[in-house]
Amino acid sequence: MEESPKPEVVETIEKETTQAKEEAAPKAKPIERWTLWISVVTIIILILQTLILFNQNGLINNQNDLFEQQNTKIDKQNDLFAKQNKRLDQQTYLQEAERRSSLVFLFNNIMDAIDKELKEDYGNDGIRNLSPQLTGRIIALSTRLEPYYYMQGDSLIDKPLSPERGQLLVGLLESQLDTTTLDKIYAKANFSYADLSGDNLDKVYMKGIRLYYADLSMTKLRNTDFRGACLINANLTNSSLEYANLNNAQLYGTNLKNAMLNNANLSESRLAKNCLTNTNFFNTNFKMTHVNKNWFSLHDKSNIVTFSTIKDKYEIVESKEHGFIRYRLQLKTEGE
Repeated sequence: MEESPKPEVVETIEKETTQAKEEAAPKAKPIERWTLWISVVTIIILILQTLILFNQNGLINNQNDLFEQQNTKIDKQNDLFAKQNKRLDQQTYLQEAERRSSLVFLFNNIMDAIDKELKEDYGNDGIRNLSPQLTGRIIALSTRLEPYYYMQGDSLIDKPLSPERGQLLVGLLESQLDTTTLDKIYAKANFSYADLSGDNLDKVYMKGIRLYYADLSMTKLRNTDFRGACLINANLTNSSLEYANLNNAQLYGTNLKNAMLNNANLSESRLAKNCLTNTNFFNTNFKMTHVNKNWFSLHDKSNIVTFSTIKDKYEIVESKEHGFIRYRLQLKTEGE
């Protein structure tokens, strides 16, 4: 069966279409090549950007490492500066200690003078007393022996102390001076900040002495006469004060941690802001002792030995003295 001839219009369209394709083909090839080139360039750029980012991250990491190393070196440098400053401080304090050691010559002269007057019996009265001149020299020396920091082991002590004042006091007590002479010395001499730690001061006379901020830790003070003594902020930790007489003593801020005050007399003394952890108050006399209003509750957890006995035996009473309200411990039997 013979195909029917195409309409003239169709043949015309097909001919124009074919002709258009043939004319467009040469133009399409450069566009395809350009598109391909752009794609390749884009891929290359992306790869380069990725490589640059990786390299930049590496540089940042290296920079961070350098910062850390720098910070480490700065910290070490700061530590060295701190150690250097500490050494400079120590050197300064040691120079001060060396300067004060020059007073040792004067100290020895006074001790020799004391020995001489006692041997020659000053006043020819058989009393171990001293001349007013020598007493004045002792008082003056005590004020010059000021506290300072000194090395204890590899470091400086926590607070300034005066070992020389402690030595002066021990020297006076061992000289067995009469109480009248000691009263004159204690009335004007300055023994604050004295370092008396670990000394044996049993049964000595220290009535009215000024020992505020002194170090009396681990010191034997049994049967010692502390009547009217000023022991404000003194360190009496681990000290032995059995049978000591502390009547009317100033004990404000005194550290009595682990101290033994068995049978001691604290009547009319002033107790406030004390550390009383594990303090032994067995059979201690607290008659009319000045305390805080809430003294019992303040030390309820201080683990004071025989604290329950003290609460059973004493009560806090209020009184007005010179226009001020005071609180004292009073035997419950006296208040009935």
